[in-house]
Amino acid sequence: RNTRGSFGCAALIAASFRCARSGAILGQPRLTDSEQHGRFGLATEAPFAFSGLAELGGHMFEVTAEDIALLSDEDLRTLVARLCESTLKQRGISTSCVTSGGNQNAPDGGVDVRVELPPGVETGGFIPKPETGFQVKAEDTPASKIRPEMRPKNVLRAAIRELADRSGAYIIVSSKGSVSDSTRRKRRRAMAQAINDLPNPDALEVDFYDRRRLESWLWDHPGTALWV
Repeated sequence: RNTRGSFGCAALIAASFRCARSGAILGQPRLTDSEQHGRFGLATEAPFAFSGLAELGGHMFEVTAEDIALLSDEDLRTLVARLCESTLKQRGISTSCVTSGGNQNAPDGGVDVRVELPPGVETGGFIPKPETGFQVKAEDTPASKIRPEMRPKNVLRAAIRELADRSGAYIIVSSKGSVSDSTRRKRRRAMAQAINDLPNPDALEVDFYDRRRLESWLWDHPGTALWV
């Protein structure tokens, strides 16, 4: 998937963890739960999860924004879907609330990954609203490209209009972009301007996630980071 051998690292880390838990390392006793927490940085509420960094043979393994930039369109969309699923799992919400598109080349209507929670179920953080749609782009998406993306032929995409009607959120994810706070604000303004002819533009929350925002999201979900 990328050129840094992340699959090999993930396999070695997972094997090391399994051996440590079972006492399969020659001459070493099986680790107690408290020892596992200390050595592997495990959270007490998630006893089989790694911390954001894993240590193997004195070397630290992590996924960086630069690794995310190497992902293909399809892999990036899968990453966003997995992050949504992992976020819902942490909150005890079914992952069936996450859907993603089929063929990468098929028309997606402006939404590649959708989170649709049951009535009365709230969320927050990187999934800001119970109805949240992600448009995933393995390319940079400057402000000049945002309006044509949201309004092809100057017509607002139906999926975005639907999210506004449901007081949801629409987020553009760009793996090639790495933007400053001021640039991110400019892109968010471009998104807001693209929906200003809606009768309810303030009902739709818009945001822009670059690869560093995805990196921050991954820090909360180390199991997903091992997949990258």
